[in-house]
Amino acid sequence: MKIWTDKQGNKLTLKEFGARFKAGVNSINPYQLTTHQLRGMKIIMFGLLCGIVICFLNLKVLWWLLIILVGGLYVNGSQYIGLWQKKQGLKKFYDVYQGELIDEKEVKI
Repeated sequence: MKIWTDKQGNKLTLKEFGARFKAGVNSINPYQLTTHQLRGMKIIMFGLLCGIVICFLNLKVLWWLLIILVGGLYVNGSQYIGLWQKKQGLKKFYDVYQGELIDEKEVKI
């Protein structure tokens, strides 16, 4: 049974789709991976900040959750800084050794 269609309009089976998906995921370079990880961490930090604001509004009941969320924000923030530094190093690597930075839109899945 063919469920998915590719960009040319051809119908794909689950096995064909899985093979193309695996090939696309394997072709992502470390710079692209780090960029996507940073985007995901921004979403997590936004959720933590929203939780902290809500805990401040209900401080008498949720004081214990506030402590957990502040700790999570600290850990996530330090990981974000480490990933950002990794991204800067990878960007310099691609600029120097490949002449130009690989564009994130080049990967075709």
